[in-house]
Amino acid sequence: QTCALPIYPRRGRRVEAVFQDGVNVESLEWNVDGTTQANLVDLLGAGEGSGTLIATATDTRRVGETYPLLEISGSFSDVRRASTLQAKADRVLSELRLPTETLSLVGRGEILGAVGVGDTLRVVADYGYLSVDALKRVAEISVECGDDGGETVAVSFVDEEVALS
Repeated sequence: QTCALPIYPRRGRRVEAVFQDGVNVESLEWNVDGTTQANLVDLLGAGEGSGTLIATATDTRRVGETYPLLEISGSFSDVRRASTLQAKADRVLSELRLPTETLSLVGRGEILGAVGVGDTLRVVADYGYLSVDALKRVAEISVECGDDGGETVAVSFVDEEVALS
């Protein structure tokens, strides 16, 4: 029997510790989720028919080169200023322009007690296609307790700039 112990988010800090493959990392997994990604955002504002406010934000740098055209639309019928609607479209685009990448690892050693959700630290690993040496922000920590009394600690990370945007 195992038990999952959730650790709830708290304010993060910069930790000088390093998770490094072969030192305190047993396994590593990288997930890329593009289900909410968009490079073209259309938002509708107040008004009806031809008088409806419309704001569009695009990131054409990656269209065709890396990603197909990925559109998303939304409505903010209470927004009456074009500049406000455009700012919302720009913000949505900045949040969705890249796929969500999550790096997860199973770690060991004293470093696990020094790291909490929200903390930023360096992660270093090289598995060929998956090569990382970057600052990552801890998004989730889960601890599984085994029948033998042992623990498995898994840590999930997001890119630091994603967490701060």
